[in-house]
Amino acid sequence: MLPPPSIPQSGLNRARLGKCSINVPINRMRKPPFHHRLTLWTGVLLIVALLCALAPQALAAPAAQTDVPANGLSLEVRAGFDGVCKDNTWIPLRVVVENTGPAFAGELLVLTSQTGANAAVYAIPLQLASTARKEIQLAVHPAGYISELEVRLRAEQLIVLTQKVPVRCQAEDQIVMGVLAGSPSALNALADYPSSGRQATLARMQLADLPEQAAYLDALDVLLVSDLDTGGLSPAQFTALQGWLASGGQLLVTGGAGWQKSAAGLLELLPFVPTALSEISDLSSLVDF
Repeated sequence: MLPPPSIPQSGLNRARLGKCSINVPINRMRKPPFHHRLTLWTGVLLIVALLCALAPQALAAPAAQTDVPANGLSLEVRAGFDGVCKDNTWIPLRVVVENTGPAFAGELLVLTSQTGANAAVYAIPLQLASTARKEIQLAVHPAGYISELEVRLRAEQLIVLTQKVPVRCQAEDQIVMGVLAGSPSALNALADYPSSGRQATLARMQLADLPEQAAYLDALDVLLVSDLDTGGLSPAQFTALQGWLASGGQLLVTGGAGWQKSAAGLLELLPFVPTALSEISDLSSLVDF
């Protein structure tokens, strides 16, 4: 018969199995019978074996934060209105994902730059065939001030692509004017117009920047349309504008040589239907209005 194993009577005894180890306290007072010691060691080895089996899964979890090659994927992101937003309102995003590589199946994530309890992650399922392009419209509503958003593509818990987008959120009492114009720079002076001492920020927009939900327009106080074809407005964009106007938004549509294209998609929202172009020398009536 083999002699019983030698077990130290003081300090800690280390049981080892593969790369896993565990410290086992030893009773200093008296030695237990051999069959009890054998049962104890069998239980310890079973526990260590179970821990070793689970260890690879625990170590694999951080891989969700590991970047992998994008494989032909690219992102184009427009946030807010020309990057302009307003505190405590929705921030619309227009994200274009292009794929020149193999088919992609995963998620589009939008993260705010906040931390702690107010941090938010918005996720949308995304499938994109090879050599395909998709435009996604969404909005986020941060709970406080932010200076950037982060857009990610994720597949099988791996981050494939990341893009950070700066935003300039104005205080709620400041004026944000969206400008849809053929020559936006010609209207830069509007930022200096007096309005009860409030500062005005111009947001130079494209027609496609207009969201399809009225609430997503809340950051705009005024929308100016000048010498730009509005005939391409979608029914959803038109309905959103109607809702925004009903909640207090202000729409300004200029005349001039391009009045027909400026009014093309907005006729039902104008106070009158323009029919011709004429020259005037006195704007007092407009001031009174």
